[in-house]
Amino acid sequence: MKREILKNELKLLSGLLIIGLLYYLWLSLTNIGIPCIFRLITGWQCPGCGVTHLCIDLLHLNFKAAYQANQFLFLTGPLLLAEWMYVFYLKVHQRSLPKLNQRMLLIYLIALLIFGVGRNLL
Repeated sequence: MKREILKNELKLLSGLLIIGLLYYLWLSLTNIGIPCIFRLITGWQCPGCGVTHLCIDLLHLNFKAAYQANQFLFLTGPLLLAEWMYVFYLKVHQRSLPKLNQRMLLIYLIALLIFGVGRNLL
């Protein structure tokens, strides 16, 4: 059972990495990105605006530009990665997410939304 879960998770991760690579190649060749629907409708930046630039800048090791693209996700990205690895570990060992982690993820989501509003007001 653990092997099957691990296999499925690795397939998902591989698929996401391939999609990301294809999108990066598309952007490099055409300079046409996926527009933010929220920004098109409201004119405001959503909490995730800048993620594409952040990822590309990180690939190019341009940390200053990555930070400027989306400060919140740049600073909290390592925490998200650690949380994802912990959830992956729990899933493989067929354990549920502790209440503390559920609360922390809720607090993170609220902080992300506050950042999304704040970045448009300042």
